[in-house]
Amino acid sequence: MNQRFLFRFLLPSFGAGILLLVFLVYAPARWFIGDPVILGVQNVDAPEAKIQTQPKTFEDLCKEDPLEAIAESLRIYKATVNKYTCNLVKQECIKGKLRDREVIYCQFQEHKSDENQETTQPFAVTMRWLEGKGRAEATLYVENEHDGKLNVVPANPLARKFVPVAKRNVNDPEVMETSRFPITEFGIYNGTMRVHKAWKAVQARGEFKPEYLGILEVPELNGKKCYTIRRTSVQPEEDGQTLIILYFDVETKLQIGSILYAGENLIGSYFFKDLVLNPDLPEDTFTVDAIKK
Repeated sequence: MNQRFLFRFLLPSFGAGILLLVFLVYAPARWFIGDPVILGVQNVDAPEAKIQTQPKTFEDLCKEDPLEAIAESLRIYKATVNKYTCNLVKQECIKGKLRDREVIYCQFQEHKSDENQETTQPFAVTMRWLEGKGRAEATLYVENEHDGKLNVVPANPLARKFVPVAKRNVNDPEVMETSRFPITEFGIYNGTMRVHKAWKAVQARGEFKPEYLGILEVPELNGKKCYTIRRTSVQPEEDGQTLIILYFDVETKLQIGSILYAGENLIGSYFFKDLVLNPDLPEDTFTVDAIKK
């Protein structure tokens, strides 16, 4: 019995069980935005700051100009964040079915380039399921490595004996059946950028209805205090979205949580819990050997 046979019959529809390719996290509509898909490896620049007649605090922006608050969050991220680890807590409704809550330990590094646009640090992410595991135990994606494929450690111990690590295309149809976004769109920055583009388009149409809810202690983030903004939709957006709530950490000003609804039905909730910025990660973090441990 060869490895190809085992892969085909012991590991059917790996992608369908790999619930990781959710992420971006914070996801207004692609068709609604009208922009190309934002890939993490593109390293999109943050919006330039508005000229203010007088300095405003981040909370002032949340109250008076939420779109500029989001832009400021992007600028802060760009200036301060290189890597992070977190427990990503998320739950999604895919094709009308609400999936189980997942907790995934993530290690992530941003794409970095030098003045000649040569990559000095690739966009990379590892994920290891702590709760809500499907057919994947752990995964790895590194920009421009492994032929652009996702590396998957099977959750099934028997399958792992024959195929310790499987490779899948990041946009494999089976994978995307259970994913709102591919792994190339993972991360706090990409998610916040997507929100900014969507909200900017809404504002241009004159349908912008944000509301600042104040500083709230968020249970999903262990009571962490967050500036909280809610926006209702004049007309349903992707997946019927009518409401989105954003959470910005009071300490870092980064968007670390979001919840999306279609009426009373949950579309998705995403929280970057236990976030550690710019940690010293082992040199072998983003390797296949590391995710097999």
